[in-house]
Amino acid sequence: MESLFSRARAVAEIDTAALQQNFATLRAACGTRVIAVVKADAYGHGIFHTVPALLAAGCDFFAVATREEGELVRALAPRAEILLLGYMPLCQVRAAARARLILTLFSKEYAVALSAAAKEEGVRLSAHIKIDIGMNRLGLSCDKNEVRSLFSLTNLQICGIFTHFPEADSNTEGTRRALEKFCALQSELPTPLFAHAAASAAALSLPEAGLDGVRLGIALYGYPVVESALSLHRVMRVLSPVIRLRVIEKGERVGYGGAFVAKKKTLLGTVPLGYADGVMRALSGFPLKVVCTDRVYSAPIVGRVCMDYLTLDLSDVPAKEGQTVCVFDDFGALAAHCGSIPYEMMTALGKRVERRQKEAR
Repeated sequence: MESLFSRARAVAEIDTAALQQNFATLRAACGTRVIAVVKADAYGHGIFHTVPALLAAGCDFFAVATREEGELVRALAPRAEILLLGYMPLCQVRAAARARLILTLFSKEYAVALSAAAKEEGVRLSAHIKIDIGMNRLGLSCDKNEVRSLFSLTNLQICGIFTHFPEADSNTEGTRRALEKFCALQSELPTPLFAHAAASAAALSLPEAGLDGVRLGIALYGYPVVESALSLHRVMRVLSPVIRLRVIEKGERVGYGGAFVAKKKTLLGTVPLGYADGVMRALSGFPLKVVCTDRVYSAPIVGRVCMDYLTLDLSDVPAKEGQTVCVFDDFGALAAHCGSIPYEMMTALGKRVERRQKEAR
């Protein structure tokens, strides 16, 4: 593996071929339209790398969390549909209309205010209605009269309806009942709407939740969330160089608070990544992968992770300064070590980590 020592402080290598393969695998398995969720900078993978790759794979529908994200996607995907999944400040109505974003109506009050703002700006907005099916976060209740009342708002073109399951990864029967409730409401509406309910977990565990489309986020990036026979590939890994080697003697301490005490003569390697880059302090002690002479070695983090640096025990590694370290590879393993989830680990990656597309071999 080529050293990054003279190229970058740290690189998040994005395997767009793996992303495209995941998209094709999931679309075939779900048998319905795929809405690719690229919010939070595509779960930390980078909108500018992921959206073009997904477009090339045949994706024509994306979901974001903010108007700014929607505008970035629109610049890359002029003809795609783009759904803004939740709240958008009313002052952004004109910009949203210009970017042709589909907005979310998550309460009657918000829908009325959004329609009024659109009228004031002289625009008409496309929208999907969100139904709360147990998350108790955003969404209208399953009261058909309340939902039907939104169709009278003249500056909103309602073209879809959706919900989000709170326990799709742990309660299949409860999720099935929630789906039935959602579909019953849908059948009571005055016009056919594009309906979607399943995110990654439900899409993989409850086939009948496919409806007109599925919203796939974490699964697209290689983490199926629930047990699945599908072959999905992790899309991102984070690489950084060893910038300094140092030998310490038995009894010497490492890092803030002297949290690590050497039990023997130890070779230390300093890597320019820290918690400001998304390497959580809870990863202290976690073994990273060091690629050296075409072999992969395990090297634990010793001492406390700092804001800008971490230190590795390289005693069993024939390392040299400039050696590439794979800091993040399996975000599931990292998350398990920290008592977290892959979503948090990926989206925590800082801006100092350069996103770079993996070079084709």
